[in-house]
Amino acid sequence: MEPSLPAVFSAGVLSFASPCVLPMVPIYLATLSGASVSALSQDPPRGRLVLRASAFALGLAVPFVLLGLAASGAGRLLAAHRASLAIAGGALVILFGLKQLRVLSIPWLERDVRPGLDRVRAEGGLLGALLFGAAFGLGWTPCVGPVLGAVLTWTAQANASPLRGALTLAVYAAGLALPLIVAGAFAPTALRALRRVARHAIWVERVSGLALVLSGIWLITQQGVAPSVVSPSEAAAAPCAEAAVGCGLPGVAAAEGVAAPTGAGLVEFVRRDCPACERMAPVVQAAERRCAVTVRRVLVDEPEGMAQARAAGVLGVPTLVGRDAHGGEVARLVGVHPESTLVQLIEEREGRRCSL
Repeated sequence: MEPSLPAVFSAGVLSFASPCVLPMVPIYLATLSGASVSALSQDPPRGRLVLRASAFALGLAVPFVLLGLAASGAGRLLAAHRASLAIAGGALVILFGLKQLRVLSIPWLERDVRPGLDRVRAEGGLLGALLFGAAFGLGWTPCVGPVLGAVLTWTAQANASPLRGALTLAVYAAGLALPLIVAGAFAPTALRALRRVARHAIWVERVSGLALVLSGIWLITQQGVAPSVVSPSEAAAAPCAEAAVGCGLPGVAAAEGVAAPTGAGLVEFVRRDCPACERMAPVVQAAERRCAVTVRRVLVDEPEGMAQARAAGVLGVPTLVGRDAHGGEVARLVGVHPESTLVQLIEEREGRRCSL
């Protein structure tokens, strides 16, 4: 359940439009350009301002990318506790959202902490602008901090790769900084527009708060949904047709004295004339390559395979069963599913992240 990049970018834009940032944009632009706010409203040094705003954006991205690497690394270390991490993360995101909605007052989140920001001379060329952005990224503001914390929480619970975690936070930084670059390019018009929009910034904060609450609830409720388990009766009752989610077991006499497959691993029960099994075959093969695992296939068309299917409680095919190191069943897929669902099942069983 990785956060989508467009949603993360939108979160960055909402952070820019928040009451803690939007009213400060004229001051930031003036600091970056070395000119006064009144000068920016008349004849701004457009080229210099855009270059320095871009350097500010790059500096801002550095601490965010490092945070993304740290969040994804923590998530991978806690992969075996993915569900618990998602529930705890969802609760934290809801807490951030309620704070944004001003339903809750959390004093330690209301502080404006910007270490080193006052000591950086942003007008000192591109390097100064870059350091100014990095110092801003290392700080905490009551409006930006909760949204950033929510993005980091989503990144950690998704058990994302370090590259994905870094990319996610880079996209958030882009959403936060790109409007500043645009404002620098069109300073006189942008400053007039900002004065009008700033009066409504409180609604931006409320919208972001509501979005955080809803996303936190969704994150928690998804843990109550078992995407890796579909009712076997659906497959058993379905005819063996192209549109079916699965096929029932064929009329094959089961061999006697055959037990269900045991031991750790993944077993897929299939039959030769099942279109749903054919559709799942390339999906399973792709997941095997991506997760570096081997799925053992059992043909229920044969007496021994039928006996194993009955012993395992299989009612329809394709059915994929995952077992832990003690031979206990931990997950079951019935019917046709996308690769992402199968990969999630394997990750939960293996306690590790599959490759991208």
